[in-house]
Amino acid sequence: MKLEELQPNAAVRGVLSDALVTVVNAQWYGSEALELTYKDPSGRVANQLLYRHDEPRLELVEQGRPWSFDGDGALFRLVSEAHRIRLAHLFDPVLASVIHSLWEKGDKSPLILPSTIPIDDGRVQSELTRYLSENWAPIIEKDVDGASSLPLRIDSEVPNLGKLHATRRVARTIYLGSAPTTVAAHRGLEDRRVKLGCVMPGESPAIFGDALRRLAASAT
Repeated sequence: MKLEELQPNAAVRGVLSDALVTVVNAQWYGSEALELTYKDPSGRVANQLLYRHDEPRLELVEQGRPWSFDGDGALFRLVSEAHRIRLAHLFDPVLASVIHSLWEKGDKSPLILPSTIPIDDGRVQSELTRYLSENWAPIIEKDVDGASSLPLRIDSEVPNLGKLHATRRVARTIYLGSAPTTVAAHRGLEDRRVKLGCVMPGESPAIFGDALRRLAASAT
């Protein structure tokens, strides 16, 4: 920028190395130098001599309103949700443990559904069962998401199911959708809701229906 652009109230970058300054006054000395009086972000007023060779490091910054309602709404929602997730550990330890586990596993799923909750992760399971009785741990290990659980065995025996971990995802959805809480009795889960908790974009609901039938037929 040119030194002539240093007008009162202009915001300028380059006078200070780490902050913008606001021009208060510019006193010229001939046509090659001026004394700039400026105010830094803390409100402190200072002076600095500037010469023509300083022009390349100076930049006039256009200052808009401190707030407005004309931004991208979709971007605002995305950033807000990202910030909420970033702070999840403060108010939602379950969500925080789930996201951390999925990140560690390199999960690329476009959605977080009940079927993608990594119940096999000890930290996630601990949060999910924190207020439940101790006998839920062996139930999860055997019937939901253990290393030798029934859903994993079915997936390993039926390649069409195994490629999507369909039975495991069905079992996770059923557990999260129907497990009793400290104040609510056990309740069932309709098959359409099971599928809703499993199907990712581009996947066929039928394969999860097959997995559900096989799981129901084999479960104790």
